[in-house]
Amino acid sequence: MRFQAPRLRVCLSVVLLVFGFSFLPVRVSADHEIEETKEAIAKSIRKTFDDFNNDDYLGFIDGFTDLGFLNKKLFAMHVETPVPKDEIAVFFGAMKLKGPVTVRNLSNIRILDHAMVQATAEIEIQQGHVRERYGLWMVKRLGLDKRYKIEKDVRLPLFPDGFPVVDVRLTEHKIEFDKNPMARDMVLKIANAGTIAHELIVFHKVMPADWEDSVGRGARELKPGETADLVLTGLDPGEYAMVCCRVDADSKPHCDKGERTEFSIN
Repeated sequence: MRFQAPRLRVCLSVVLLVFGFSFLPVRVSADHEIEETKEAIAKSIRKTFDDFNNDDYLGFIDGFTDLGFLNKKLFAMHVETPVPKDEIAVFFGAMKLKGPVTVRNLSNIRILDHAMVQATAEIEIQQGHVRERYGLWMVKRLGLDKRYKIEKDVRLPLFPDGFPVVDVRLTEHKIEFDKNPMARDMVLKIANAGTIAHELIVFHKVMPADWEDSVGRGARELKPGETADLVLTGLDPGEYAMVCCRVDADSKPHCDKGERTEFSIN
């Protein structure tokens, strides 16, 4: 009788071991399905920007839901107002103004539900001399979508290693910053220290012609106390200008009142 307890423990151990192994294929299958879903999300995001670069605007807008495309933050520096999908043919040229989009990094894809129809991802892109980072909300609506689509995008902070940070203050009507750390690769940390709304656009002065080419918009409408970041990279040597082009009630732009300053990139 004294040997019954050890035998009972051995039997229970075997039963539990077999019971545990019975769940192993299910777990492996679930992990595999999650990885396949993440790959499908990454593939859909990359296709959206590939279609943009290949002038396939129908394929490009198919990467967004209707609401996601209307409220997108992407390309805000080139398109002033929200654009519905049925007007994309008119505005597509403006979105492509600075050239193709390079996906520099795609990371942190997370599945949010058991049905695997909602997820988030982070993406870093570059268009022209401007680098940006976004958080994406991805959805695949059952019965509607054949691929995962962008439902919402949010600008995220981006401070690349080795990029000096230049503090830029906007006031009535001046643009103040330290010109010493200005570099071909840098982050402009823009703050509205004034009492009215301001904006900031960076222009490259084209010589010898008397005109300026927009490099990027750091802020379209920065309310008093608000801040924004503009990551610039690979600037060509030459003369540049920071300008606020907003117009006051007197119909005069801020740049005509002194809200403009120039700097050089060597």
